[in-house]
Amino acid sequence: MNIRMSRFRSLRTLALTLALIFVVAAVSMAVFWLSPADRFGSEGVLANAVAISILILPILLTIVAIRLISDHVAERKSVEEKLQKARDELEVRVKQRTDELSRTIDSLHTEATERKRVEDALRESEAKLRGLYEMSPLGFALTDMKGRYVEFNESFRRICGYSEEELKSLDYWKLTPKKYEAEEAKQLESLNRAGHYGPFEKEYVRRDGTLVPLRLSGVLVENRAGEHFIWSVVEDITERRQSEEVLRKTRDELEVRVQKRTAELLTINRELSREVAERGRAEGKLKELNETLEQRVAQRTAEAKRRAEELEQFAYVTSHDLKAPLRGIANLADWLQEDLSGKLSKDTAEQFMLLKDRVGRMQALIEGLLEYSRVGRTHGVSELVDTRKLLEETLDTLALPAEVVVNIAPGMPTLRTDRLRLGQVFANLVGNAVKHHDGSQPHVWVKVQEKNRFFEFSVADDGPGIAPQYHERVFMMFQTLMPRDVGNDSGIGLALVKKIVEDQGGTVTLESQEGEGSTFRFTWPKSGNAEAGFSTGE
Repeated sequence: MNIRMSRFRSLRTLALTLALIFVVAAVSMAVFWLSPADRFGSEGVLANAVAISILILPILLTIVAIRLISDHVAERKSVEEKLQKARDELEVRVKQRTDELSRTIDSLHTEATERKRVEDALRESEAKLRGLYEMSPLGFALTDMKGRYVEFNESFRRICGYSEEELKSLDYWKLTPKKYEAEEAKQLESLNRAGHYGPFEKEYVRRDGTLVPLRLSGVLVENRAGEHFIWSVVEDITERRQSEEVLRKTRDELEVRVQKRTAELLTINRELSREVAERGRAEGKLKELNETLEQRVAQRTAEAKRRAEELEQFAYVTSHDLKAPLRGIANLADWLQEDLSGKLSKDTAEQFMLLKDRVGRMQALIEGLLEYSRVGRTHGVSELVDTRKLLEETLDTLALPAEVVVNIAPGMPTLRTDRLRLGQVFANLVGNAVKHHDGSQPHVWVKVQEKNRFFEFSVADDGPGIAPQYHERVFMMFQTLMPRDVGNDSGIGLALVKKIVEDQGGTVTLESQEGEGSTFRFTWPKSGNAEAGFSTGE
């Protein structure tokens, strides 16, 4: 590039020189032609020749300079084209290099950001580890290969009992009793071979001279300078040793107790063996007694069955045989009363009425006994029963006085059961409520509710009520709270209700207070039939 510029300057100087010569020649020619000398003499011809030469030489030199300049321009144009091409290539390379540098800078920025994040995370992790290191209940200590303490945490200092300055002036071997030299050599060999030692147990000598039991383990580490150090973890196992000692004593005491208990158990076992032998003999005798008892039970059962049959036959015959004389006595009393009508005194008329009442009570008693004896031995036909309709039919049969009001709650169930027995229960309970009422207009309420496998019926009244001390007595045979001479109550009705209900698997209870009416509740099985359910009748 410098050579081309030098050539360009040379050509420019040449052109200027030629122009100067051309100007001098032109001036010389002008002077020559304008001078008064002879232009065509010998001197004039020579002068003309010189002037023409001087004039032509610049022209020739100018032509040469123009050619040189043309060559130079062409060459310069070629150089400029090459220079432009080189410039374009340089710009492409610069752009590529710039892009590469931009990517490199971005990569470096990303790397720097990531490195900063990693450094922050490392600082945070280091802070956490430092916190754990300082707050850990375990002792941590860093020693050089000669056992001198370089760094340790507060827990290690408390275990040893020394101050920080004192510990840094000591080494590992000052704290180790001599009895552990063999074990220490073994652990040191493990450290050099495998890069770690322990865990193993030993003791340290504390500042006050006492020994503290420890559990140690450690690892060999190397710093950037290539120096080796030992990180050790030290655990105070004083409490564990104490617990082990307590456990050992407890185990010894337990062994003594076990031996004592074993001896007791052996004694008990011998006694049990004797007892088992005696029990075996007793079981043999019991088996013989059972066989004898079974025979007696079979005999008694057969005898009871025979007696029950005889009793049923007796009750039937007795009731039949007693009914005829009673009807005769009743008829005779009616005849005598009719024949002697108007002739009897007041006392005699009352005696006749008492006689007829006693005959009626005797007839009711015989009927009650006969019915009571049949419960449990005879079974009626199971049929679908609408309890509302059954109650209405029962009330018609009882022929209650007009002033009696019986309220039957809606939703009475329909179930498959013994219609006759359920009707007897309703008849006795409603009749009992009306019979013992002391008011002018008795009210009776019949309700029902479901209870698992049963319907619970209740018959309540607003009568005089029954004192709690008589609640069990009213269900006994021939028991009545009214005087014998009042009314015609046989004392069998509620006993019959109880027997019928219990024969069906239910229960009957009484809720009453004197002067507050009475409520009899009894449960009756649903019989598990799919047709059982509540009626929608009112």
